[in-house]
Parts: sequence; structure tokens; C-alpha cells
Amino acid sequence: GGIYLDTAVMGADYRAFIEIVFENTEDIIQSWHLDGYSFWVVGMDGGLWTTASRNQYNLRDAVSRVTTQV
Repeated sequence: GGIYLDTAVMGADYRAFIEIVFENTEDIIQSWHLDGYSFWVVGMDGGLWTTASRNQYNLRDAVSRVTTQV
């Protein structure tokens, strides 16, 4: 597919927890920064994400970040 340069907007309730899955199929590492927000990286692994991947999430002591590499 081509490059998608538009801003993606998602509706959510104030202070709600949401799940965002970044999947990088390229050969280089991509950096993601959520300006003004912090988030917890609860899982990081190679390969494709599936619903079974949730069983491996670290929900006890995940690290809060503003930038991550995928």
C-alpha cells in the first residue's frame, strides 16, 4: 500500500483506557511519539499481533512512556 499522511482521529471517553497496537512490517525500526500523552507499553514482540497476544501483556509493572520504537 501507499503512504497515509492524514491525521487519524479516534473518539474515546475522557480518561478511558484504550488499546493501540503498532505493527511494523518494514525492515527498519520506527519511532512513535504521542505528544502530550503518556502510555504504558504492555507488550513488545516480533511477529504478527493476534488476540492471543493479550495473554502475554505485562499488566503488573509496565513502563510509562511518551515515545516507543516499533
